[in-house]
Amino acid sequence: MDDLNILSIITSFGSLGVALSTKGDYTPIHALNDMFYVRIGRKFSLAAEKARIEDNAYLKKFEEDMQKSLKSVSKECLKISPENIQHPRENIAGPSMSALNDYSGEKHTREMFAKLIASSMDKTKNEIAQQSFVEIVKNMSPIDAAILKELFEDNGGIPIAEIRSIRTDEGYNVEFTNLYLSKNPEYKIATIATSLNNLERLGLVDLSYTRFRKSSDYSIFENMGIFKEIVNKINEENSRYEGLMDSTSSTEQQDMIKTLLNRRVSLQKGIASLKPFGEAFSKVCLSN
Repeated sequence: MDDLNILSIITSFGSLGVALSTKGDYTPIHALNDMFYVRIGRKFSLAAEKARIEDNAYLKKFEEDMQKSLKSVSKECLKISPENIQHPRENIAGPSMSALNDYSGEKHTREMFAKLIASSMDKTKNEIAQQSFVEIVKNMSPIDAAILKELFEDNGGIPIAEIRSIRTDEGYNVEFTNLYLSKNPEYKIATIATSLNNLERLGLVDLSYTRFRKSSDYSIFENMGIFKEIVNKINEENSRYEGLMDSTSSTEQQDMIKTLLNRRVSLQKGIASLKPFGEAFSKVCLSN
C-alpha cells in the first residue's frame, strides 16, 4: 500500500467519483491530489524508501492512518453536488492537509479535517469555512467534539447547572460549575465540565447562568450523585462551624463564622449555546 493518492481512492467510489475526477483536463480533484502530494505524499515517499530497509513499524502505522484520512476526504468530497464543486481553497485545504500529517492517528480530528478539506471545494461553504478552523480542530479532544455536536444538534442550547452554597449574607461559593449530563453515559461529569470550559475558551460556545430553559429540564441535576454529595458536605461543615461558634470568644471570628453557618445548597440554572462562530464551525466540521 505504497501509493497515497486521493485520485485513485475517489474514483474507486463508482460513477460519481469517476465523473468528478475526469470532468475537464484539470479537475478540482486533480488539484486536491497535487496539493496533497506536495504537502505530504512526496515527504512520505522519501521516508517510505528508508522504511523498506529499516522495517519501520511507525511509518507503516502512519501510512495506514493516512489511507484512512484520504478515504474520509474522498467520501466528504463525494457529498458535494457537482455544480457546487470548485478548486480547493489553498488557505484552508493546505493547512488542513499539513495538520493531517500530525493528527491522522486521531479519528475525531481525521474526520473533522476531512470535512474541512472538502468544504474548501464546496462553493456553498465559502462564506462560513475559515482557515482558523484548522487550529480549533487541533485543540479539541474527542469529548469536546462530541459535546459540541450535541450542542449543534440541539438548536435551543443544552441545559447546564452550577451548584452553589449560599451563605447567610446571601453571598455564595461555587461548588461545581458547568454540570451537564451528556447523551453518552460513559463521559464523566468532571471531564464534560472541562470540555465545556475548553469550547468556551475556543470561542465556540457561550456558557450563561442568566439564561435558562424550562424548569423541568433541570430536575435531573438534583438527583445526580454530585449534588447529593455536596449537600452532605455542606451539612457536615455547618455542624463543624456551630462547634467553632461555641469555642471562640473573638467577636471578629464569630462574625466570620456566622456567615458560614446554616449555608444551603442551591442549583443555579444555566444554558450552553453555540456562538455564531461555533455554529459556522459545526456546519463545516461536524455536520453529516
